[in-house]
Order: sequence, then C-alpha cells, then structure tokens
Amino acid sequence: MGSLLYIRLIGYTAGTLLQLFWMVVILGYRRQRNFERVFFFLCLALFLFYAGSLLALNSQIHYLQPPIGLNQFGIFIISAGLCMLPALLLHLHMEYAETLGMLKIKRWKWAVLFLFYAKNHILIFWCREVHWERVSPCCLLSRWRGARFGSGVSH
Repeated sequence: MGSLLYIRLIGYTAGTLLQLFWMVVILGYRRQRNFERVFFFLCLALFLFYAGSLLALNSQIHYLQPPIGLNQFGIFIISAGLCMLPALLLHLHMEYAETLGMLKIKRWKWAVLFLFYAKNHILIFWCREVHWERVSPCCLLSRWRGARFGSGVSH
C-alpha cells in the first residue's frame, strides 16, 4: 500500500472526527439561534462526506471486489453530504449576514434559499436515475461531471 493511501486514510479519519467534534460542541453550547442550527447541519453534511469516503476506502482495502450493497451505501452517504453542501454554505453565510445586520431584505434571503434547496431535491431525483451497479464511490464525481458537461465516462 502506497503512502497516498495512508494520507487519504488519515485525512478522511481526521475530517470525520473533526466534524463529530464540532457537532458535539454545537449541541453542548445550548444557544438556540439559526446560525448554530445551520452550522450543525453543515457539519453533518461534511461528516457524511468524510464518513462515506472513509467507508469506500476501507471497503476497497478489505475486499478485492466490494459488495454492491456496500458500494451503494457509500455512494448514498457521499451523495447526501455533497448535495446539501452548497445550499448549507449559502444559508450559513446569509444567517451570519443577518446576525451582523447586513441583510436588509429578508424576502430576498428566503427566495435565494428556496432556489438552492430546490436544487437539492432536483439532484436527489437525478441521482435516482443513475445505474448504481455500475458506479463505485471513487468515480461518482467524475460520472456526475461527465453527465453534467456532456462528456461520458465509460467503464
């Protein structure tokens, strides 16, 4: 096993543990503001990405050919985290701007957030159309880019 594999294992493990730490800190803080709620869900989305990536990497190390169910579960976890990430980042920035009093028109905030969260539902329905048995977690993003920009990725 090469050094790149160990670096990926260490990075995914550190990312998973860091997100767990932040979620515990947020839950223990006990202050109920929208900013903390959105930050918690952002940490949850990042946790799902790191945990799914760690699961996929460990399954590739342990099995010669990982089981289909394990691959599908890894893809689902990674996809769930990555699909929610852009909307949560924008929502977090808007909540912070509202906390500082920089956001004057709140209807604009809700309209933009509605569009970004609606995009998540479109991505979820798009992901149902992907043939899961032909996709491994490592090539999920390359397949998405290929379908998005019109260049197919073949296996």
